[in-house]
Amino acid sequence: MVQDGLGLPKNSAATLAVLLGPTVIIPVIFLILEKDKFIRFHAVQAALTFLSLAVLGKVLGFVPIVRNFGGLFWIIGFSLWLVLVVMAWNGREWEVPFIGKFARKFLGSK
Repeated sequence: MVQDGLGLPKNSAATLAVLLGPTVIIPVIFLILEKDKFIRFHAVQAALTFLSLAVLGKVLGFVPIVRNFGGLFWIIGFSLWLVLVVMAWNGREWEVPFIGKFARKFLGSK
């Protein structure tokens, strides 16, 4: 089951978009090149998730009390990344709270 865009199976392309999600650039490339809704959803969700985590991490870095829990923030982010990778690999469209709905609106579905 090979797709047109990059010539990868759907779950492989979606997983690759999520695996490289922290770069934010790679998911955007998948968004531009791929036509499949499943792959595009995972690409947009990965880009928005990791961009949001980066911005939130920087903002929370200025709050003295929260600064002490920076390691916990990164553990939560890493765990979220793993969940997204597993869901994409298994062919499931799990939505990250808030971000998943925004990703769907961005793509014009639901």
